[in-house]
Amino acid sequence: MPPSLPKLRRPPAPRLPTPVPGVPRCRLGESPAWDAAGGRLTWVDVHGEAVHRLDPRSGRCVTTAVGERVGAAVPAARGGMVLAARSGFLRLEQSGRVVRLAAIEADQPRTRMNDGKCDPRGRFWAGSMSEVDEPTAALYRLSPDDSVRRLLGGVVVSNGIGWSPDGDTMYYVDSALRRIDQFEFDLGSGSLGARRTLVEIPPSEGVPDGLAVDAEGCIWVALFGAGTLRRFRPDGRPAGQLRLPVPLVTSCAFAGPALEDLYVTSAAHLPAAASSPLSGALFRCRPPTPGLPVAAFAGWPG
Repeated sequence: MPPSLPKLRRPPAPRLPTPVPGVPRCRLGESPAWDAAGGRLTWVDVHGEAVHRLDPRSGRCVTTAVGERVGAAVPAARGGMVLAARSGFLRLEQSGRVVRLAAIEADQPRTRMNDGKCDPRGRFWAGSMSEVDEPTAALYRLSPDDSVRRLLGGVVVSNGIGWSPDGDTMYYVDSALRRIDQFEFDLGSGSLGARRTLVEIPPSEGVPDGLAVDAEGCIWVALFGAGTLRRFRPDGRPAGQLRLPVPLVTSCAFAGPALEDLYVTSAAHLPAAASSPLSGALFRCRPPTPGLPVAAFAGWPG
């Protein structure tokens, strides 16, 4: 018998963002999320109408066609995924079958569902966006029993969302306002309290898009058009940035067993992306601070 060989391990992520090899380029990559139970990173291609799932250990990537534009996909704790798609909330079963859970804004043909994330109790928050830059969109909450509630109206482009480590604060981006807001958050009821501006982003620094929160409670936000991720302390003070080799940076998520790796999505659907051959790629790096765990959707099966 030949001697057994040591098990190979994938090298750690580099300090600066580099493209992940062997994964599809997206027209509009968005909404990365870590599936802790399955050990996979998920993200969507909005314009490609697809959900991608990557096993970082093997490098294997599986793509599932949804059949409509999908703005966000998050894992469900009991299997499958919940999606925020053009028509509303969908359930993506492990078999690949897509099931409609709730129609959203069916009477508004110029809006579609966009970014979303689960709160610490496993309720899925996702918002819509206006495709004509009007305040006709909203933010919704899908509870584990599949009931839907509209929590915030007058939105133009609902985007990044996340929670503080203690769950008492919800961070939120309406990209049209060019700022990160924070809401008082009641973790028990899942209700929103007072809203205030945490960070304002000047037009010269890009448009705030998706975000993630790290273990120190700092907020990482993608600045679309500027090719950067900016990090802000809980009081809004700047705390560093990462520059990427693409202009249209869309969102980010911490992933891996220890949440040490930061994955970043990008887009290639606008003329500004033509300046970079890496536009639409998925990037990975390892910042000094790991991420804060993000809950999976707490519903199904029952």
